[in-house]
Amino acid sequence: GAGRLMVCGLNLSDKTLPEVCAIRKSVLSYMASKDFNPETSIEMDKLKELFAPQASESKLRPAQFRDAPVYIAAAVELDAAERSVEWKKALDFVEMKQGGYSVSGKGRWGAWRDSTGSFWHGQGLVVTLTGTKPVNGVLWVRFRDPNRNNRSGRGTCEGRPFTVPKHQKEKDGIWWAKLPVMREDALDGKIELTCEVTTGPNLMIDRVVLVEDK
Repeated sequence: GAGRLMVCGLNLSDKTLPEVCAIRKSVLSYMASKDFNPETSIEMDKLKELFAPQASESKLRPAQFRDAPVYIAAAVELDAAERSVEWKKALDFVEMKQGGYSVSGKGRWGAWRDSTGSFWHGQGLVVTLTGTKPVNGVLWVRFRDPNRNNRSGRGTCEGRPFTVPKHQKEKDGIWWAKLPVMREDALDGKIELTCEVTTGPNLMIDRVVLVEDK
């Protein structure tokens, strides 16, 4: 409609850095002023086309997960920037050979997108795979701390405990949980992952992958 849009090529999401805060404040002040009066217009379809490569890339499976019977990329269809929205399956990119899944949480939880990626987030999260083929393998879960907020947690996979260490210093704030699963875990029709935050504001998950042993 009659809106005005600015696109910034810098990452302005890390509010812990004073230089980022200064640039962000300057940009927002300019946009709030009468000087921000762009003359060039663009149609929404063209705008979506310009940003489509980023969305498409986020849906590509890494080679090591090419044959995984379950591959879920969280909230990659979300187009709301830097605000929490209610989670729904339509926001995720999902490839499952059979069965389904659900996500629930506690506290303030939902889906989130910023310049570093898209995530499920919450003080507690429960991810349940249903109707999947019983397999011996690994459930890989990728936790993220992209804005370096000292996140850590603990959880269980089918009742077996695991710890999510602080991962803010890892590359891109990424830590993979490698959780073994057995055929017997799915005999009740589901595989359940639970986790809750121990430090930081919440936990963030952007990938869940079930890999079958060869």
